[in-house]
Amino acid sequence: MRLNGGSDRSGDTAGIVDGTEPRADHRVYRGWYVVAGGFVGAFVVFGLSYAFGVFLGPMQRDLGISRSAVSFVFSLQTVVIYLAAAILGVLADRFGVRRLLAFGAVMLAIGGIWTSQTESYAGLLFAYGVLTAIGLGVIYVVSYATVPRWFQRRRGLATGIATAG
Repeated sequence: MRLNGGSDRSGDTAGIVDGTEPRADHRVYRGWYVVAGGFVGAFVVFGLSYAFGVFLGPMQRDLGISRSAVSFVFSLQTVVIYLAAAILGVLADRFGVRRLLAFGAVMLAIGGIWTSQTESYAGLLFAYGVLTAIGLGVIYVVSYATVPRWFQRRRGLATGIATAG
């Protein structure tokens, strides 16, 4: 007997849809949409984070600070993303990924807007180095923690695709 595309072999978890069994209605398994979202999330996190070099010169010029001072903002952001990930993982388990993702989107938006308007180094440190980093940290955690939960088989493939963003 098959439930929701699950296998009928003994030892398998009945009722878990993992995207590997053909479905009678030929719809795409929802987990693959989660993979696509994870791919986009990884693309955003690493795209925004590592594109920082493009803004180095303009930030240095506009704020009148040294290249090393501007580079420190990127370093701070990287540290905050990964330190926040440990805390954010616990919060994702407690409050759910949807709430956490909404919070992250707000933090990313506030940090991005504030960064674009700041005229001080302290403002840049806080807006880009902390607020934006928290938003990116949320996306990072949600992207990588959610995908494996949707798959029993093909978990590695799904996670690899999401990570490739």
